[in-house]
Amino acid sequence: MTLCKILFSTLLIITCYTVQGQTKAVTETGEQVLLAADGTWRYVEAVKNNDSITVNPTQFKKVSTANFLLKSKIVPVGV
Repeated sequence: MTLCKILFSTLLIITCYTVQGQTKAVTETGEQVLLAADGTWRYVEAVKNNDSITVNPTQFKKVSTANFLLKSKIVPVGV
């Protein structure tokens, strides 16, 4: 019984140490990364191959009552 408690306690400590060593973050481009305590990082999801761009064939139209301009804080544009 004592050996079981020691093994369980050791496993719990190792698990807590491993889980605590990573932090999730989001890059400026919206990709999720895991930051490790040793300064390394990795993507949460593998980066997809962006060799081709898919096109949405749906035509979008502005409603005639729309009067709100959304401005960017980074570049001088509005949508």
